[in-house]
Amino acid sequence: MRVKAAPYNSAAKDTTPLNCEKYRTRPHPGMIGFCEGMETTLLQNEARRQGRPTPSRTVVKLPAMGTPAAKDLGYACIGGTAMRRLANGWEQVANGAGWQRCVEG
Repeated sequence: MRVKAAPYNSAAKDTTPLNCEKYRTRPHPGMIGFCEGMETTLLQNEARRQGRPTPSRTVVKLPAMGTPAAKDLGYACIGGTAMRRLANGWEQVANGAGWQRCVEG
């Protein structure tokens, strides 16, 4: 029996696949907003088509897992997903618009 391949996931390695930060230095002020809007639409539509929970429209800065700041705060950015520390592991953070995306910083 042949196993069906998993559908493509743009957010598998990073929740900011279009890397909109590279447009921060561009002279046109609307370029980063345009890129972020396209990225959000891409991720949300892909998640809906595949029956997965949708990501949030916002991206927050959180400390990386294992850093002293993450231990003090109780939150960390793990693979572009905001996670909250529990007594027995980690829990994915969600807001009203879906699971919270993040960048390490």
